Amino acid sequence: MDKSSSIFVAAHKGMVGAALVRGLDRDGLGNLLLRTPDQLDLGDAITMLRFFEAKRPDYVFLPLLGKGGVTADARRPADHSREQVTVAGNVLEAACRTGVRKVLLVGSARLYPKDTPQPAREDALLAGQSAEPGPVAVMALCQEYARRHGLRCIGAISANLYGPGDDFDLATAGVLPALIRRLHEARETGAERVVLRGTGTARREFLHVDDLADACLFLMRQREDPAPVNVGTGRELTVHSLAGLVAEVVGYPGGIGFDRAQPDGAARKALDASRLQALGWQPKIDLPAGIAGTYRWFLESRALGL
Repeated sequence: MDKSSSIFVAAHKGMVGAALVRGLDRDGLGNLLLRTPDQLDLGDAITMLRFFEAKRPDYVFLPLLGKGGVTADARRPADHSREQVTVAGNVLEAACRTGVRKVLLVGSARLYPKDTPQPAREDALLAGQSAEPGPVAVMALCQEYARRHGLRCIGAISANLYGPGDDFDLATAGVLPALIRRLHEARETGAERVVLRGTGTARREFLHVDDLADACLFLMRQREDPAPVNVGTGRELTVHSLAGLVAEVVGYPGGIGFDRAQPDGAARKALDASRLQALGWQPKIDLPAGIAGTYRWFLESRALGL
């Protein structure tokens, strides 16, 4: 990619798409094709082909993540999977027909089957029933377009994301943004104690969304193999330790307890990112700094009524 390259970023208003736009801007790659769902229906094959024929993008980034991906509503799992496969199929077909130089698809660690040995390796992707069957099918489709049609198509699988644009709705938020909101509100109300579900011993890995974007730009420049590659930090911590970090960042002075009658979820969730690290990429944002920046974004978005 260079400054003259035309780059299409799907779902650019979502968490991942916005981070990709920030990363491209930082690298001086400003010839971006950005469209909202009202402006471009990715689910319509004819519309997508006409758009690609008219605009001729050189590179395409397609986030499939639930957090701000092209079909972000995972409350309808069957429709969600079908929409993801339809959108990706339309994009890959249009890219193939119009000579796009390379396509990068971004999925999440939820692609891996629940019983995958931890940290999850890429070769376990098709070893069982995934919580996200749609993106799994899309990653397989990417490899088929590469093998059968010569389309340069690559895939990235992200560890548990956090950062600007995250979901802080307690009904749907992941563990880190939920902790930020709960401990912030506990500080605001003067609560002496916050009780979290589970034992606090479950281990999780967290990746800042701007690090994911940086890795995606790196992969777009460096990788040709269509087999997906994990993007992670290689660092894990317990939920108990995470809660302590968040409490320090938000300035919550009270106690933190755990309701052991509630489930922990998986005992461990992490990715083996050795394949990407062997290519020379490393994350740049450490967790305390990333949480602090995410908390600032949370406060600013609340001030703006977002």
